[in-house]
Parts: sequence; C-alpha cells; structure tokens
Amino acid sequence: MFRSCRLLCPVERSTTQVLQLAKQRYEQDGFCFPLHFFPSQLFREHVFPRYEAFRRACLQQQKWSDYRFKSHLLLPWLHDLLVKSENLKETARTLLATDDVVIWSTDWCVKPKSSEHHFTWHQDSTYSKFGEDGATLWLAFSDVRATSGPLLFRRSSHLLGQLPHVESEDESNLLAFGQYIPEFQDEQNGVGSEASASDWKSMEIVAAELHPGEASAHSFFTIHRSSANQDPFDRVGLAIRIVRASAGVDRSDRVTHLCGRSETFELEAAPQTEFGGRELQEWHLSMEREKAMYFADRHQCNYK
Repeated sequence: MFRSCRLLCPVERSTTQVLQLAKQRYEQDGFCFPLHFFPSQLFREHVFPRYEAFRRACLQQQKWSDYRFKSHLLLPWLHDLLVKSENLKETARTLLATDDVVIWSTDWCVKPKSSEHHFTWHQDSTYSKFGEDGATLWLAFSDVRATSGPLLFRRSSHLLGQLPHVESEDESNLLAFGQYIPEFQDEQNGVGSEASASDWKSMEIVAAELHPGEASAHSFFTIHRSSANQDPFDRVGLAIRIVRASAGVDRSDRVTHLCGRSETFELEAAPQTEFGGRELQEWHLSMEREKAMYFADRHQCNYK
C-alpha cells in the first residue's frame, strides 16, 4: 500500500551534496529522510539508556503525559545533544532557508510494543499556528521498521496548504484532539473541502523507516500519520519542532535558540541540573505559554 524511500544512494556524497538533495526532496515532496545526525551505536549504547531512565522516572511519578513535552528544558544531556549538533543546525538552516532557527518545542513519540496507539492523517500546522515557517525533525531513538508504525507521508501534500480537520474522542489516537483530515466532503456537517476530500487521498504514501540516530524532516503542512506498533519493542522517537526565528511576531511562546539570531521570540535558559528547581520553573513557564497558544479558546488545556 505504501513504499519506503531512502535519501542516500550507496555512492558516497559530500555533506553539501547530501543537504542539497535533502532540500530538493523537502521542497518537492514535503519531507526527506534519512538524515544522519548521530551514529547508531552511540544511540544504542549511550543515549537510549538515558531515555529509558527518564521514561521510567516519569512513569513512576505518573508525569509522562506532562514531561514528554519540552523535556530538553529538564534534561541537560538532551538539550546539549540537540543544540550542540552541527549536523542538526546545518540541516535546519538548509531546510528552512534561513540562518536564524529556534526550537519551538520537542515531544517524545512513544508507541509501546504491540499497542493500539496511533496518529491519524493530520498536519502539524493546524494548532501550532505555524505554516511554512515550521518543520518537524523526527529523530529515531529505536529502530523504526515497517511493522513499528513508522511515519507515513503523503508525497507533495504540503503544496495543498492548510486543510480542515475534524476532532474525535478516540483515546488510542495520540494527537491532542484526536484530530484528522476528513476523507469525505460531507463528513461532520460539511467540514471537508474539495481539496481534503479528493486531492490528498490520491497522493503517494511513503514510509520513513529509520535507524537510531537517523531522522526524517517534514513541513508543518505535510499530511502524515503513523499506525500501531506491531513489534515486540517500543517505537521511540523525538519530534523536534524547528521554526524560523522571525516567526515569533505577535506570539508569546518561549523557544530554545538553535542557530543565528532570535529577536522575535523570548528565549529559554539552558538546563544545568536534571529536574532542578530553576529548570522546573523554566519548563512550567514555557509549557504555560505554549498551551496558551495551542489550546486558545478551548476547554481542553493538556496534551495526551
């Protein structure tokens, strides 16, 4: 039903060539992968155990649904992993076509082994209120195979712009409002549009299979989803939401500096101590600001 696609050929390319190919794929398809940010062995032996310790602590405190967002403000090792990565910075500059990039948010995307958790067809632009200024870098912490519930992209769907979404109460849907793009024009009292009812459904589906340390990138306008995890191990990834630093006009969000200048957003302080007092204050303030934007004019005020 869908096919996988690898960005790199066996022929060795320079970093510049790889980035230019990634940018071309990103602009044409709305996504690109794999982006080789970190060695897989490093992730398997050193980074993944740190993630596991963090998740265990969150589950014990029954705080996973809270701390899985913006945890780079609570974990110095994760903050440094991201903001000190020259590969990540250069990729962000290339894809967003600017020297000035910030990390708007991060969130762990974990599907327990053999679970029913899934994400429906949606666009990241819908509630974030960022359009072409934003991109998601999805960094794999575990192997992501066809049976793991990898990200599925609709090729070139970013060219359709913002589509209407319908909300549901499906608890197995990990999206905040259970939102999805309606397939039929008359669904939910005519919420669908001509574009949402026809164009996007005919677009090719591409699966992003990844190894630990690799990432995919997609536009906030790209239509994507992921199915349930059928594997006997958890599927773990970190969604890194990057935006152009110029996109903060008339927004109250706080962001993490990645590269270049940031004159329109309020910047977050780098963490020094894991779950320290100052770090928790920074995290709480940033989450309050983010939720004020994301859940504006709504009764719901928390993520899943």
